[in-house]
Amino acid sequence: MINKKRGDFNFVWILLSVILLTVSSVSAQESLEGLGTFKIGEDVLLVQLCGDCTFNNITSVTGPINASELITNINMTQEGTKFTFLLDKNNLTIPGTYNVNGVGDKDGVPTIWSYTFEMTKTGETLETSESILYILILIASFLLFAFFFYLAIVIPFHPPVDEKGFATKTNKIKYMKLLSIWFAHGFFVWFLTILLGISNSFLNLEITLGLLRTLYLIFYTLFRANTIFLLGFIMILIYKDILLNKEMREYGKAFIKENNQG
Repeated sequence: MINKKRGDFNFVWILLSVILLTVSSVSAQESLEGLGTFKIGEDVLLVQLCGDCTFNNITSVTGPINASELITNINMTQEGTKFTFLLDKNNLTIPGTYNVNGVGDKDGVPTIWSYTFEMTKTGETLETSESILYILILIASFLLFAFFFYLAIVIPFHPPVDEKGFATKTNKIKYMKLLSIWFAHGFFVWFLTILLGISNSFLNLEITLGLLRTLYLIFYTLFRANTIFLLGFIMILIYKDILLNKEMREYGKAFIKENNQG
């Protein structure tokens, strides 16, 4: 009976020893899946952990374009079980995913490891929910622009006139046409603002970014000028409508120089 208990105890002891050895072996050198996301213009501290390594070397760091090698064969600085190397910001000027490859002597045996990190303009990456939200806002702003642009085209500006060019009433809907022009312009600027914000954070092509910035500045400046112009134009139209209404009350009709229906 005693031998049986002793045998059970030895089995449990052996099992625990195997589990501990397995855990220590697995944790001896941790290969990070991802180091994180960093902002362009900042240095990045590359880190590798190993419980029983005497060295860890970075064999290469590759960039997001054509997997070009930025650095090769670098010795990492050891601080206990932590190995580090500060990657200079001058090597990290392009947004995208960077790959870090290295080798260490885990358990005295050369062991290859690798992980990635991200570089963006803001130091942040969009989550799936955020991406969907931005896309929805972008689509909504474009649809609103298209809607008001369509109204600005189809709404008539002049009142209906007879063959001699006389009208019996003013055209108040023309103010909706002018407001539609203003809203269409505003929503297009909003569309460019959102598009530029997303592109500025995550787009790699500087030429495209430069084009978007130029378009935004042009349409934003025009929007401010257009606002002032439309306000002044509406005030003039209101004054002209007052005169036309006075003439129509007196004569039943008023002569309109612009003899068309558009």
